[in-house]
Amino acid sequence: MVYTAGGKKKNDSALAAALPKRKSSKMKKQRKEMQEGFKRLKEEMEDISKEISSSITPKKGSSSWLEFGAEVEKLEEEVAVKRAETRLLAQQLMEAETKVEASQKKANELRMLNALLFLENQREQSLVNDLTRRFLG
Repeated sequence: MVYTAGGKKKNDSALAAALPKRKSSKMKKQRKEMQEGFKRLKEEMEDISKEISSSITPKKGSSSWLEFGAEVEKLEEEVAVKRAETRLLAQQLMEAETKVEASQKKANELRMLNALLFLENQREQSLVNDLTRRFLG
């Protein structure tokens, strides 16, 4: 319904077409489920926010924000030390991997040399067998 300048009610077909018809029970159910889902998400976000804020606030033993700041600085120093240790361990790991690769390369070279020596030995043994048959046979 649209009201004219004189205050009379008038049907507006364009407005009526734009307005949605009655909602089906399926749409109502979907909307309700979505609202419940949003409500659960909101509650979870609030819980996470509370956990974060409780982990950031000073501990019960701390009497002031200055002590809390000192504790934060101490933790930051520990983090810096751990990062330095991690970098050192990563460097040591890379060096160890390089040594392993070099050892594998050397082992492959020795295997190839061993195979060549084995073939040479087989050839020489075959020659010895041929000569032995010729002289004894």
